Amino acid sequence: MVVHTRMRLLKAPVAVITLSALATAAYLQHPLFGQLHQGARLADVAQSPHFVQGVFRNQIDSPRLTTDQSQWSMWMETLFGKKGQPRSPGAIPAIKTDLKALDAQQDLVIWLGHSSYFVQLGGQRILIDPVFSSTAAPVPLVNQAFDGTSIYAADDMPEIDLLLITHDHYDPPASRRCSPRSSRS
Repeated sequence: MVVHTRMRLLKAPVAVITLSALATAAYLQHPLFGQLHQGARLADVAQSPHFVQGVFRNQIDSPRLTTDQSQWSMWMETLFGKKGQPRSPGAIPAIKTDLKALDAQQDLVIWLGHSSYFVQLGGQRILIDPVFSSTAAPVPLVNQAFDGTSIYAADDMPEIDLLLITHDHYDPPASRRCSPRSSRS
């Protein structure tokens, strides 16, 4: 009887873990997470001298950890450590500029929010890491933009000459809508 009760008690956590794993795997199949390169795009990617054994390699070694602190202790500090004041108590003051009305020959840098910048340099228009949503993560309430910083949309962007993506973050529609003019049809 005791063994039977213990087995029943073990089944519930195993079932919860299994269902959670299956739900996570199903969620990650959603198109918003993108897909692996295929066909002609994969052939282009494979031509890069930095594409080695099926993955990109940085030219300079970039360690995943830059401290002697363990991964576990970093997670614990992130989740349970003192946060101070990680968010502004009010909206961050920002002025929306009509980017399409700017003189393309004027050198300038405009912060668009998050890690996004619009740069004009030497007559070239460069868009860096566009994020045009109020979140930079596919999970709601994770990595929310500061109040007042989501004032630009992809439709606000003029024709650009270069789209620079320095790091991976969630906002796939921004990358699709803002492509350099040479790749537009």
